[in-house]
Amino acid sequence: MKKGFACVLLSFMFILPYVSGIAADRLGYIAVNDIALGKLTGGQEKWHVTAYQDKAGKSPALLCFWKDPNNKKETCFPAEDDHAPGEKHYSYTEVKDLKIIELQKSKKPKRGVLFVAENASFDVGSLTMVSIWSYKEEKRRFEKILGALRISEQGEYKIIPSTKSGVEGLFIKADFIWGEEEGRYFPHNYKINIYRIDMDGMYRHVSEYKTDLKYKSLDDADSIDVIRHEMKNILHQVKGK
Repeated sequence: MKKGFACVLLSFMFILPYVSGIAADRLGYIAVNDIALGKLTGGQEKWHVTAYQDKAGKSPALLCFWKDPNNKKETCFPAEDDHAPGEKHYSYTEVKDLKIIELQKSKKPKRGVLFVAENASFDVGSLTMVSIWSYKEEKRRFEKILGALRISEQGEYKIIPSTKSGVEGLFIKADFIWGEEEGRYFPHNYKINIYRIDMDGMYRHVSEYKTDLKYKSLDDADSIDVIRHEMKNILHQVKGK
């Protein structure tokens, strides 16, 4: 944890209608990163985004957007993944990344905010949550355009603003499929999920498939390397969509 970041107070005040949120001071949290977002709003709005982490490591990390330097009234979102009905719910306590990223080369939105948090849960291994946020000019606020996706330590993701073939605005998620008689760190087939930015500037799920090949696990490789090898198949999946 970096020194010099200020602790702030926490009190839950209200939940926004468009997304679960907390506008509050934070007891026991510390700011780990803050980024000025004026360039994402065309310089018209002096927004900032701040990522907070619970010093005790028990409560979810917080992602907070604010634009009033005098009052600093924040709209905050806990690091919790989007999960299907019946799935186990996870929250994420450690901030791993917060930065401005390029989303597309030529179409809007061109850039957004990437927020990544981690949960080192003992029963499932390490889980990562990834979300992407963009400024919506008509609403004058930042909104989540890629909802908090869960990725295991045996998975990976890539943000691809454009490809040589001209495809733009891709987000690719690859995660292992635990086959019969396979250990967790055996070679695995992978499920590839493909998202693409639509005309409204939101990531839309366009395709998924299971890889024909099995790929090395972290027992046999320094990092998961699936998407790079699957790009030909991925581009075939998004052709015409």
